[in-house]
Amino acid sequence: MSMLTIVAVVGIVIYVVSRQVLGEPLRGERLLTLPPILAAVGVIDLAEHGHRPGSSDIVLIVLGLLVAATIGVKRGLSMRRFVTGCQP
Repeated sequence: MSMLTIVAVVGIVIYVVSRQVLGEPLRGERLLTLPPILAAVGVIDLAEHGHRPGSSDIVLIVLGLLVAATIGVKRGLSMRRFVTGCQP
């Protein structure tokens, strides 16, 4: 892993955690821009080392995507229920 990758990952983690702690409303462009940026960093890192993803890599990426999407949707639904349930 290069120093640039480490700095990028640490910066992104700090950014995401700080946004969650602040409790700001979500904006769609942030939700749609961060995943492709992280994917590009991963692809560049793999290309630098000459690694081509195999079938097991692709299966694990797809499984991770499905798990993350499921958790995200369930969390979003629970937030909606919580907010509407609190109104007097």
